[in-house]
This record gives sequence, C-alpha cells and structure tokens, in this order.
Amino acid sequence: MFFIRIVALVFVSFWGIAPSNALSDDTFSYPQYLVKNYVERITEGKSEDFYIEMKEILEEKFKLYNGNPMKKLEKALVTEYEDTQCTDAIYKAILDYYLGRQYARQMSDSMGRRESGLLKGNYLWTGTYFECFGASNGKEITGQMCQAIVAGKPNATTMAGLTIGICVPDKCAGPELTGIIQSTFFNDTSGIFVNVLCPESQKYDAPDIIFFTIVGLLGLLVITGTAVELLTFMKLRKKSEENNAKEISVSQKLILSFSIIKNTKNLLNTEQKEGNLECLHGLRFISMTWVILGHSVSSTFGFTDNIIDISNYYVNHGAIQGVANASFSVDTFFFLSGLLVAYLGLREMDKRNGKLNVLLMYLTRYLRLTPVYALAILFYVGLYEKVGFGLIYQPVTHLFAVPCQKYWWTNLLYINNLYPPRMEESCFVASWYLANDMQFYLLSPIFLLLFYRHPKAGLSVVFGTVLGSAAITGALSTYYNVRPDVIDLALLCRYLLGQGTETDSTPPPTLVEDPYFYDIYFKPWCRIGPYVIGMATGYFIHTTKRKIRLNEVFVTLMWVTVAAVDLAIIYGFWGSISQNYIPSVNALSFYNAVARPVWALCLAWLTIACVSGYGGPINGFLSWKVFIPLSRLTYCAYLIHPIVVMYLYLSREYELHFSVNIVIYYFCALLLISYALSFVFSMALEIPVTGIVKTLLTHYKSGKGHSGNSRKSSSRENDIHKEYTGSAKNEKHGVENGIIHANSVDIDCDKL
Repeated sequence: MFFIRIVALVFVSFWGIAPSNALSDDTFSYPQYLVKNYVERITEGKSEDFYIEMKEILEEKFKLYNGNPMKKLEKALVTEYEDTQCTDAIYKAILDYYLGRQYARQMSDSMGRRESGLLKGNYLWTGTYFECFGASNGKEITGQMCQAIVAGKPNATTMAGLTIGICVPDKCAGPELTGIIQSTFFNDTSGIFVNVLCPESQKYDAPDIIFFTIVGLLGLLVITGTAVELLTFMKLRKKSEENNAKEISVSQKLILSFSIIKNTKNLLNTEQKEGNLECLHGLRFISMTWVILGHSVSSTFGFTDNIIDISNYYVNHGAIQGVANASFSVDTFFFLSGLLVAYLGLREMDKRNGKLNVLLMYLTRYLRLTPVYALAILFYVGLYEKVGFGLIYQPVTHLFAVPCQKYWWTNLLYINNLYPPRMEESCFVASWYLANDMQFYLLSPIFLLLFYRHPKAGLSVVFGTVLGSAAITGALSTYYNVRPDVIDLALLCRYLLGQGTETDSTPPPTLVEDPYFYDIYFKPWCRIGPYVIGMATGYFIHTTKRKIRLNEVFVTLMWVTVAAVDLAIIYGFWGSISQNYIPSVNALSFYNAVARPVWALCLAWLTIACVSGYGGPINGFLSWKVFIPLSRLTYCAYLIHPIVVMYLYLSREYELHFSVNIVIYYFCALLLISYALSFVFSMALEIPVTGIVKTLLTHYKSGKGHSGNSRKSSSRENDIHKEYTGSAKNEKHGVENGIIHANSVDIDCDKL
C-alpha cells in the first residue's frame, strides 16, 4: 500500500511544520498542518487579482498610455528585470485587462484564488485550466496555466506546499516567473519561498515514436491474423478439426497467434477438466480487485481538497481497515504463484521421471512476462505525461518518468526491488512485485527437486525458509522501529488532525525515508514466506490427489479458526487506532514478522478445503465460471491499473473532493477501465507472444529427427513448457496456440 502516503506524507514534511500545539489567535484556531502566516500572506496578496498590489501604480501609469507603455511599466513594477518577451507579454496583458480586453480578463478570471476549506486541507487552488488555455489575443499572447508552489523552503516540488494555478503568457518560463513573484510578493527575510512550474513543450521523442510503431505493428498483425483465420478456416470448415490442424503451416500458426477470434474464444472458454483447481480463479480476480480498491482509496490522500475529512474518516471508521490492508492481496498472489509452480511442476515431473527442464522454464517465463511489461514501461517513459491535462498532471507524471529514463533496464532484469537503492529512483514502482516473483521463480527448481526426491527435506527447507524470513522481518522491524503501515497511516491522520499521542507527536517518516519500504516491504527475503507456503500447499494437493477425508467437526473448527485469524490480521489494530494508542515495538515487530506467513497458511486451508470437497458455498462462489476469463486478464490488469489510477486522479481541471460515494464511483470506473484495457493488451500482445513462443519451441523440438511417434515424443518433451505457459491444444476449437485454454489451472503459475 505504498500509494497511501506518497503525497500526504510529503505534504507534511515539505511544509516544515513543528509538532507543537495548534497555532491560534483570539478569534481563530488553525490545526498544526496549516501555517497561519503563509496562508495570510498569500491570500492577502491574491485577494482580488494576481497583480492587485500593483493596481494603484497601473492606474497612475495608465493615464500616460500612448501606445507604448512597456518601459514605464517595467520601471514601476520590476525595475530589476531586463526587458524580455515574458515581461513584455505580462505588461501587455495587464494593460489589456484594464482596457477591458476579453482575453486578459479571461486570464485573470481563470487564476486560482483563495478557496473555502483551508482548515480541511484545501491547499490546491487550481483555477480553471481550459479557460486559461483558451485565452488569446490572436497575436503574441496565449495563456498557459502554471503552478506557483508556496512553501517554507525553496524549490518546493509539485503539491509540496500551497499550490496555486496562475494563468500567464506562454512566452514565460517557470524560473523567470519564480524570480518575479518572489521579489514582488515576498522579501528575502519572509521565510516564504515560491517556485513556479510551467508545462513543458509536448514534443514527441524517440520513445513515443517507438511506442506508436509497436502499437501500429501489433494492430496490423491482429487484423492480418484475424483475416487469415476467417479466410482459411471458412474454406476448410467442412473438413475435420484434425485435418485442419495438419494443414496449418508454422508460418500460419505464427500469424494466427494474433487472431482476435481465436484468442477471444480461448479467453471466454470456461470448460474445466479433471485436475483443475477451480477455486483459484476466484481468488485471483478478487485479489486483483482488492489491489485496485486499495489504490483507488489511497490515492485520494494526495489529490483531494479535504485531506482532513479523509483523516477523520480513517480514524473513526473501522471498516476502512479492510481497504488499508489491501497489501495482503499481494501475498495472495505470491501464494498462488508458488502453489501452481509446485502443483504443475510436480505433475510434469511425474510424467518425465523426475526430470525438469529448468532452462526452458526460465526462458518461457521471461518471454511471456517481458513484452507486455516492456511496452508498459515504454509508455510510462514518454507518452504518459503527454496524454493528460490539468494543473498537476504533467509535473507529477514527469517525476514518474524520469527514473524510468535512467533505470528501465533494472525492470527488464527483474532486479528493481534491489536496485536502485532509493525508492524514488525506481522505475514503475508498482512492479516491485514482478521482481520478487521472478526471483522466487528462479529458486523454485530447488524446491521442486527436493519435493520429488526428498519430500521431508523439501518440507524442512520450506519450514526453515518461512522461519528465517519471519526472523529477518522481525529483527529489521525492531532495529528500525518499523510499524505496520496501517499504524503509520493512523499516526499521520492523527498528526494532521493535531491529535498526536504523548509518546509520538511527530509525523511518520516520508515514503522516501521509511525503512518499512526500503528494508521490508520490497525485499525478497521478507516476502518469500507466502510463496514457499504456496509451494508446500501445491505439493500436498499433488501428493494427496485431492482425496482427503476430514471429520466434519474438524472442518467446521478450521473454517471458524481461519476466519477469525484473517479478521484479526485485517482488523486487529482497529482498537489501537480508534483509541489513539501505539502498541509496543515488540508487538508491532511480531505482527510484521508473522502476519503474512499466517495469511498464507489460512489461504492454504481455504485451497485444500475447496479442492477436496469441504469448501461448501465458498468453493461454489470462488469456482464461479464468470471468474475464469477475468482471472486470465489479471496480469495485464496489474500492469495497467496504476497508470489508469494516476491518469484519472491527476488529469483533472479541479481538485477531487473526498466522499465515500465519490470513492465508490472512481473504484468502479478504475476496475472497468483497467480490465477493458487489459483485454486489448492481452489480445494484441500477451496471448500472441505465448502462442509464438510455444509454436517455435514445438517446431524446433519436432524437427530433430523424430519419426513414427515423433509428434507424441515432441509433445512429451514440451509438456513442462505447455504447463508453465498455460498453453495447450483446445480440441474443440482446433487451437494449438494461446495462453488461454480449456485446461485447468490455467491460472498462470508464472504470473500473478
């Protein structure tokens, strides 16, 4: 849940607010987060118009208007500045304002002004973005909306202080405006600093051109593949499916990998075969929904005009803990990944007499995951900051893009959870999960071989890994005094409300300083526990063949126990939060150490009970066929949804106002848009790439001189590849390529 504090914590730290009692005077009281002097000085200077302090001078000089007042105005207003295109345009706009010119009054009207809700945290006065850009005299002046950030330190970044939208001529740049405003409104000893950021020129560069080229080629391939399927199979529709398959050449198979008809049929195919773990489809989709819900809510902390209302809601409504703890959904993904690696891997090792093609496993997984991932990063690097609008959209998305321009290669090597060392330098931060999962996958053959040859040793290694990971997490938590994220979030909310506890009245550390993320949350040695528990669960299901007999009383007790433990993990700190009490360091460290492994153990019971016939209505719900196609889109949804979240929250003309209804509305929109885009990317890239890899590897194997039973032998050699890529022949539709198929467990073991 690292999105929860990105801007809210930075807001606190950049304002340089000391943890003292609320500032007050005889008639008014200000919470700690609001610096009275800053706001009074800013609003006084902007009470009517950005240049209101110059009104008397302008009126006096206006009488001297003779068609060329620029030099006189320059001397009266900013005598220390040279004559530039920017100052000339400003002077011209000011004069035109008093002459009643429409464009100048439009520029003035569009500027951000003092708004209500200051005591609720309304420190973003956006103005009216499109009104400013529509202001022009048809000649040398066109409006552009810049943001003036007023804070207690120089060079404050976006939303790190009181942010005001100012409409200025597009000839002006941020540094020049910073100097003009600083000298005009604030002297050097005021302790108030202004930093003006203006939108940069939106020119398409190399990453954008590459992105458009790739998307264009993919679109062309999809059209071609679909057309080939229509033309080819319409001619052969009277022949048997088996003959159809024989008549398809390798080149045809490759192009048919892009057929949207074939891929959509496979995506929507809900047939289940023997050996399927049907309940995993529901688990996977619900966990992805939980992730999107968590990011939908947490992002409101940074982009709303009433952060105090959010803080009040958090500390007074226990139900919000179910959202604040959405990070446990990631542990569900780790568990599912480990379970399927073990379950599918051991099943194939049985067919291959204990042999495991490790290099093929690694190669197939990398080729399947990386193309979509790389395309998402390519979009993130360049085009992302060019497709939105609003006062803060470009500055914030530019901050996201800069690390990717330098460290994109760490993502493609899946080491971005380890390097660069500082999180603010990481590219596409949400992809930390992929790096961890890839690293766990590289270790999985060790566990598979132990499970197959020395089961007791394998289970012992699992136990030791879980114990060691928990010990490391607990030790780091104690050493760095790291609290669970929900506790730090509660402390932040209390701090914003001016309700710091007696023992801890200072704000939590900012995200870039918090050891919770650096040393615990992103690190594989602290997150591997649920993954290996999942592998042990997969081993258990494989060895028992899902035939387990349990006493009904025991089953009932287990369900009750698991439900109680899960509720305790999610809602256990609500008492402390509501009472404004911080548990001891040892208690918090213990929670950090055991909560995620215990969560995985509860998932192990749920899975074993469901696949063994003891799931009841829970298994019926999780195995609902509607979840099958949705679960197949989870990987693309995981990559796309952070981009959609930031776009909807940042690309706005006005700031967002928090309310439960608004959050529900945005969550539903984000869920729908993310999965709609996931369908597009799956059809155009993810599924075709899987089909291409499978076709090429199968062709390579079958071309090595096999005869007689060569087809069967080649297929046998590629079984592990098929299972790990989720590719199989759909006899009903004659499909030999594709990630989606009517076979089981096509929840991909090497993905989320």
